[in-house]
Amino acid sequence: MILVLVAAVKNSNNAMAKNKSASKKGKRQVTKKEEEKPSGFSYKFKYKTDKFETGLMHYYMQHFQGMRNRPVRMLEIGIGLAGSTNFFADYFDHPQSQIIAIDIRVPVVKVRKNVKMINCNQNDTAKLQRIARAHGPFDIIIDDGSHRMVETKKSFDTLYPHVKPGGYYVIEDFMAQYLGQEFKGMLPYVLDLGQRAVSLNMYEFTIHSGFRCSTAIFRKNLSKPKVRQKK
Repeated sequence: MILVLVAAVKNSNNAMAKNKSASKKGKRQVTKKEEEKPSGFSYKFKYKTDKFETGLMHYYMQHFQGMRNRPVRMLEIGIGLAGSTNFFADYFDHPQSQIIAIDIRVPVVKVRKNVKMINCNQNDTAKLQRIARAHGPFDIIIDDGSHRMVETKKSFDTLYPHVKPGGYYVIEDFMAQYLGQEFKGMLPYVLDLGQRAVSLNMYEFTIHSGFRCSTAIFRKNLSKPKVRQKK
């Protein structure tokens, strides 16, 4: 790990030396606009979301890249400024993909044609059921809502059955646990879901936690568990 960091510093110093040398030779200087231009698969300059800076999108693209070119149904809880909503709408670019985004307050923002925003409170399990029945089953559900344990549990209990086999249920920001009393219980709840992975018919689960970034990614099994018959 230290060697990698040292190598990165050396490369940076070499690059700075080359830039100074080029400047002395009178070569064209790189403009600020060109420096800010994203390279490769980078969208953080287009979308109003902090999920790039925190590293969340890196994890999501790792997990979801195999689904990019097929029709995806996704439910996102928590819209904000619709930055991540629009990103996912562009990322899953199959013409039949659809992103359903719900929030207690739907923002007045421009979204892609394959996005449908719905006003919904996470505590309203009846409405969550109606939304799931009307627009599911889902390949991906991301809970970036209240980050409180009560709402998170209600959403999971209501919506997890509507995740397709092989699909994902994601709980973001469970480390809000340490931000105040109202968020207490989030971390133990997420860990408890991991402990119940077999009974919940999960194929795998991944928990990421770091500075300004925590997400638990649960993947449902591809098939229903076999019921052992008593002899």
